[in-house]
Amino acid sequence: MSKVIELRNVGVMFRLQEEREATLKESLFNLIRGRYRYKDFWALRGVSSQVEKGETMGIIGENGSGKTTLLKILAGIYQPDEGEVSVRGKISALLELGAGFHEELTGRENIYLNASILGISREKISKVYHQIVEFAELERFIDTPLKNYSSGMKVRLGFAIAAHVDCDILLVDEVLAVGDEAFQGKCYEKIEEMKRRGATLVFVSHDMNAVRRLCDRVILLHKGRLIERGGSRQVIQRYFLTMSRQRGIVVAEEKPLSLVFHNGRISIYLDNKELTRAAGLYSSIFAHEIWHDSSQAIWNKEPSPSNEIVVNGKWRRLPVVQHWRLKIEDHRTIYWEVEMECLNETSIKEFHLSLLLQDSYSRWFTPFEEGEFSPIDSTEVEWIQLNHLSKAGNMIGVKGVRGDSFQLPGITIVLDGNYTSFIPLALNTDFVNNSRVLQLLQVNNPDSTIYQRGRYPIFKGRIIIEAE
Repeated sequence: MSKVIELRNVGVMFRLQEEREATLKESLFNLIRGRYRYKDFWALRGVSSQVEKGETMGIIGENGSGKTTLLKILAGIYQPDEGEVSVRGKISALLELGAGFHEELTGRENIYLNASILGISREKISKVYHQIVEFAELERFIDTPLKNYSSGMKVRLGFAIAAHVDCDILLVDEVLAVGDEAFQGKCYEKIEEMKRRGATLVFVSHDMNAVRRLCDRVILLHKGRLIERGGSRQVIQRYFLTMSRQRGIVVAEEKPLSLVFHNGRISIYLDNKELTRAAGLYSSIFAHEIWHDSSQAIWNKEPSPSNEIVVNGKWRRLPVVQHWRLKIEDHRTIYWEVEMECLNETSIKEFHLSLLLQDSYSRWFTPFEEGEFSPIDSTEVEWIQLNHLSKAGNMIGVKGVRGDSFQLPGITIVLDGNYTSFIPLALNTDFVNNSRVLQLLQVNNPDSTIYQRGRYPIFKGRIIIEAE
C-alpha cells in the first residue's frame, strides 16, 4: 500500500495573551507601549503518523487534545510551525458546522459554492447535484436560504457534498453527532461504500462505537501529544484508562477481567479484548412517557477496592438517584447490584438492564427457548426483539463463538432468587449501534407504578463469563 498522508514531528503553536486588562484605556496604553505579555501554547507537538491508501484512521482524545487542529493541518487550513506534512490526493473535508457555507445563499447555491472552494467545476458538480440533494433529504428546502436551516439540515447538506465529490481523502470531524440516528446510519453506510471504493478516511469522534466500526487504526491524542496508536480496541481501552481519573469514570480490575465505568455505561474486557459494544452494560427507566438512560445521569464515584466499582447517578429531569455496585468476584464473574432512590414521589412504569455485545455472537438463550441472532440490516433504525416468549425468567445468555482468528466466550446473566419479575429479552440494535443485546425488562403493574420517597432494591445478579 502507498502512503497518502505522512506526519513527521508535526507541531502547531498559538500565541495566547497571558492577561486581559479591565479597561479600554489600559488596553490602549499597553498596546502602544508594547506591554502585552504572551505565552506560547503548543496545540500539537511531535506528532508523527501515516495513513495508507484506502485506510480509515480514527483520531480520539478528550476535548482540547488537538484532534480538530490535526484535521485542519491535513486540510491545509493550518500550517505546522515545526515538522512536515505530506498529503497525496484530493481532499474533501467536513470539519465544523457551517464551514464553507454562506448563510444568505440557498442550499442549491451553497452546493456550487462548496464545489468551487474544492476546485470542482460546475459541470462536474451538476452531474451529482441530484444525488447530493436526495442524500441530504432536502428536496423541499434546497432553494431556501441557509440561515433558515436547522443545525441538522446543515450537517446533512455538508456531509452529502463532502461524500459525493470526487475525492481521494475524506476528513470528518465530530459534526455527525448533530444528525438524527437514521441519518447517521446513512452516513456510516456511505462511508463503508467509500471505503470499498478505495477512498481514504480520517475520522474524529467521541463515539467509540463508530470508531470501532469504521476505523482500521486509531491514534490517541492527549494534550497535543500522540500517546498511543494501534487497533481500535487497544487504543480505545487506553483512552478510557487515560481518562479514568476524571469524574464519572472508574476502572475495576482482577486479571483477566476488567471493567471500565464511563458515565453510566460499563465496558467489559477479557484479556484486554472488549466483549461489549456501544453503550455496553447500562440501565434505563421509563417515566413521564420517556426512557431515561443511565448515560444521561450525572455520576459520582465512591471509595471502593480495586476490583469494585461503586457509583451513584442522578438524572437532571427525574427525581431519582441510582446506586450501582459492581464487583469482580472470581476472575470470571461480575456481581451487579442496583438500587433506586426516589427523592420525591415518582411514577415509574418500566425499567430495564441491558448488555450490548459484539455482533459476532450468533446464538442466544433464555430458560424457555433459544435461537439465532439475525443479521443487522443497514436500513434498520429500530431495535428488534428476537425471542417469542415474553414471560418472567431468571436468566439470559449468549453461546460462545469460536472462529479461525478469534473467539468470544459465552456470557450468562443470572438473577438472584428474590428477583423473579424480570422478562429476559434477546434483541438486535439498529444499524448504527450494530450490537447484540441481552435485556432484563421489569414492567410494573398499573396499580404499582408510584414510588414514594425512599430507596428501593431493583436488581441483584451476576454476569458469568464462561471459561475457554
